[in-house]
Amino acid sequence: MQVVLREGPGGISWRPVMNTIDVFLWTVSTERQEGDLERFVKVNPRLLLNLGKALGVAGVQKAEAEETLSELQRVQEACFKKPLSAANGESKEFSPSPDNDSAEPSDVAAESNLPSDDEHLLEVSKYPLGIWLEFQAQAGQAIRCTLAAKIDTIEKYVFVNGQGVKVIEKSKMGLARELKAGTVKVVCEAPLIDRAMESVIAKLRDAKLDQAA
Repeated sequence: MQVVLREGPGGISWRPVMNTIDVFLWTVSTERQEGDLERFVKVNPRLLLNLGKALGVAGVQKAEAEETLSELQRVQEACFKKPLSAANGESKEFSPSPDNDSAEPSDVAAESNLPSDDEHLLEVSKYPLGIWLEFQAQAGQAIRCTLAAKIDTIEKYVFVNGQGVKVIEKSKMGLARELKAGTVKVVCEAPLIDRAMESVIAKLRDAKLDQAA
């Protein structure tokens, strides 16, 4: 809150703060994918450190802050107690289902990781927020969704539908593999909201010129 009030969205501290919030929410989510436990072990110490600093800035007493973080760790451990499909011993990526816009296992994700210089992996890394993709779902149906969040720390991409409801969550590697396999494609490079705003601004500009004439 203090960062937003002081700098506003897009300020120098905005992205780090939002990244911390994204990672925090991810650590207490019950939806798990391949490699999540390893990512959690890697990023959580720094996350707890950042949250501790935030609580200090917010004026929370040290004892209360430590108790809060300890409780958070218990919640995190519970969320990671049965990661992925532990019941059947399988770990799979997910792709959209045409029936309910949720997630279904994808065979593409079972392949090995791509090299760091792979063209598809590099392309995915450059995807901006707001880009629209079309996933090929089962029965030949297609689902369009937009990139709503990129959590760089854990290499997660979150996609939502036109109503803002999350329909899928992909790792960067998983998305690159699907792009290489041809089961996903870009349908709109520029965010639709930007195009809409440009159109509105253009119409207002034209109207103003007409009035001046």
